[in-house]
Amino acid sequence: AQYPSLGLALWRASMLEASIFRKRLLNVGRQPALQRVAHLLCEQLARREAVGLNSPTIPLTQMDLADAAGLSIVHINRTFQELRRLNILSKEGRAIKVVDRERLAGLASFDGNYLNMPQLLSHWQVKIESTPTPAKRRIRSPLGLLI
Repeated sequence: AQYPSLGLALWRASMLEASIFRKRLLNVGRQPALQRVAHLLCEQLARREAVGLNSPTIPLTQMDLADAAGLSIVHINRTFQELRRLNILSKEGRAIKVVDRERLAGLASFDGNYLNMPQLLSHWQVKIESTPTPAKRRIRSPLGLLI
């Protein structure tokens, strides 16, 4: 393999996507709208912070969240009204500003460990890369040739 790190990076990325997909599927199937939206917003904040974007403002519209949460735009609007009433969110142009992240995370019962897959897999990568490869053994074929 010319670029062994590339394969591991792609594997880590696919494992992270699978982890996020699983969590979202569980949220859509099991959580009421308020918790579902709160969880999606917490996840967005965590993923943005992972790449150095530490602003509490998330550039998503209500339509974007409706699609991601599997809710109608009317239901999302009601959910946003409730989150604004609780002083957890505010609207900032075409974006959403998280005013009280701790309350948002509490409402969502957010545990971002499923987003830490790359760090866990990086630990495995170190183990894989530090494992010595066995020396090639040459054996004799039935004809007595070394292979």
